[in-house]
Amino acid sequence: MTVRWKCYLWDEPRPADPREVEFLEQRWGIQLPEDYRRLILAHQGMVPEPCVFNVGQGRDVMGPLLTLNPEPDREYYSVIQAHTLLAPLVPPGIYPFATTPGGEYLCFDYRQPSASPRIVLVTEEASIHPLANSLREFLDGLHEG
Repeated sequence: MTVRWKCYLWDEPRPADPREVEFLEQRWGIQLPEDYRRLILAHQGMVPEPCVFNVGQGRDVMGPLLTLNPEPDREYYSVIQAHTLLAPLVPPGIYPFATTPGGEYLCFDYRQPSASPRIVLVTEEASIHPLANSLREFLDGLHEG
C-alpha cells in the first residue's frame, strides 16, 4: 500500500534541512538509513496515511515524524527532546523518529550491527517491542484501521 503524508504540526510541509540530518548523525554517532533521510527531508512533522501498524497481538497508530528543528511551542515533537527523555530509560542504540498518539515512540534500533536498523516501539513503561527489520518494511506494513 502506498503511504501518503498529511500535514499535522503545520498547515504546510516544512522539509528538514540536510544539514540538520548531518547534525543529528554527528550528535548520535550513527548513520541514519537513506530511506529515513529522504522521508524526513520531505515530511518532518507529518503523519502517514494509512497509519495503523501491528504490535504483538494488537495494533497502534503512527503519529507524526519527529522534527529535526525544534520549536519552543512544539518541543514534544523534537527528535532531540524525545531522545533526551528516552536515553535514561532504554539501552544505548535506541533512537526515536516518530511518536504515537499514546505518547510512545517509534525508534531505530542500532543495538545490533546492520546496514539498516530494526524498527521498535518503546512504550511509556520503556518496554521495547520489535516491529520490522527496516524502515521500508515498517512503512510497507502500515494499513487502515
